[in-house]
Amino acid sequence: LLLNQFALMLIGISVSFIMNIITPDIEAELLEYCKQVEVMFDSIYRNMGERLHNEAEVDVINEELEELDRVLSRAKKRSYDYLQSFYLEYNDYYLEYFNMRNQQYQTVVSMQKFTKLDFLDQTEVKLLRDFTDKFAGTTRNLNTSEKEKESLETIKYHFIYLADLPTTNKQLQKSRCQAPKTI
Repeated sequence: LLLNQFALMLIGISVSFIMNIITPDIEAELLEYCKQVEVMFDSIYRNMGERLHNEAEVDVINEELEELDRVLSRAKKRSYDYLQSFYLEYNDYYLEYFNMRNQQYQTVVSMQKFTKLDFLDQTEVKLLRDFTDKFAGTTRNLNTSEKEKESLETIKYHFIYLADLPTTNKQLQKSRCQAPKTI
């Protein structure tokens, strides 16, 4: 009887060991997706800064956004698979991460119409581009973003009090028509 119990335990341990070997490591795949997403966001932010300065094409950014959307979709699906592989605990770190990145993706997509503002002069373009480049370099770091907040306040102050921006829609439309293409 004792030998029978021991044999059943040995069979159970062997089956679980074999299942662990056969089961793919989803977490390693999710970590790779995280790295891909970080690199893609970094590239998109840098290209947005270049787009402000007319050095990058819209098509490049749009292609990167489409690829990012595909990667985020696959990663989110795999994070659900990872979440469902836990029976006794609830580990939704990757699901939350990819949901957060998906929200950032939606924000970046909506910002695309603002990367080509013809009525801005070189000072405003340089302010925005410098901020975008700094922001792209710090997206992977865990920090409180105090420097970025201060930079945004400086940009906000410049646009509110110092920049010579159109005050009416007619002025805006007129400046868009007359804007030099060398910005």
